[in-house]
Amino acid sequence: MYQSILFNIMRRINYFRQYLPFKLFSMWRNFNRFKKFQSVRKELSEKLFLTKPAFVEKMKQENSQINQISKVSLQKIYGDTAWVSSGMSDFESSQRKELENAKSKFKKIIEEEVFITLKDLYKSISNRLKQAREIDETENSKTLQELRNKSMYNLRLEKIKRKKLIQLASNDEKAFDDFVTMTDLMCVEMLYKLNRQNLLEMNKTLLNRKLNQAYFTLRLSFAEGEVALTPNLDIITSKFKELFHQMIETITEAPRFISIFSKKNYEQILLIDTQNQNDKNSLDPERVNLKTNDALDEEIKKNFRNTIENSNYYKKYWIN
Repeated sequence: MYQSILFNIMRRINYFRQYLPFKLFSMWRNFNRFKKFQSVRKELSEKLFLTKPAFVEKMKQENSQINQISKVSLQKIYGDTAWVSSGMSDFESSQRKELENAKSKFKKIIEEEVFITLKDLYKSISNRLKQAREIDETENSKTLQELRNKSMYNLRLEKIKRKKLIQLASNDEKAFDDFVTMTDLMCVEMLYKLNRQNLLEMNKTLLNRKLNQAYFTLRLSFAEGEVALTPNLDIITSKFKELFHQMIETITEAPRFISIFSKKNYEQILLIDTQNQNDKNSLDPERVNLKTNDALDEEIKKNFRNTIENSNYYKKYWIN
């Protein structure tokens, strides 16, 4: 009777009265939180390259190589520059040389340095997958006599471990396609930033003109009762507009990995020189089939050019 009274008294306390429902709710909540955490962790491990040991070092190396694009100049306008030739021929020649130099630097950075990094990465991934499969085949082909010193439990654990290593290497090989796409987008982003940076620098240089400082030496002529200055404002404006378009074209003509790897034939493109591992010289485009898909390349350039030309962003840098 006494225990029954105590039990009824305790049941009136909120903690004991709600203990079982609250415990069930806590178990359900913790289970779902952990399940959600597992799904997020799995998704990150599959897509985030920073969580993949095979990609981390190459990604850091690639990032430093792509950052070199930001040091390339697309225009040659300095505060102490003065163009003197009639018709601005010297202006055109100096800007053309600068853009050609930029094209060669883009080609060197993207098609040589970054490409070699991708090549080394794919070699390490494919070799690791090949070695894991060979080890698994060797171990599976052993007879019971050769494995008599190992227990069945240890053999099963080793088999599970080998299977996991093969799965990890296979996932890394599948993720290489996304890594190439990410590399291409990193290059495009850096090229966009470079173009914007050069336009801002040009605008700042032209606006921060000091007293008694000239950028163009004009020629004064008298003909038929009129005074003419050459080059005039229209010529100067048209030359700057041409320069802006040439800068955009230089950006769009930069090599694209999405074009180089359009057929996703990594074995042919990246591992073509396996017979000569010591040959670190420049790649032969004909030998490794580096020719881009012309249709895809032209479509990318067309879309890129239309997007920029239809935007109003660059209008504030034009001289009207």
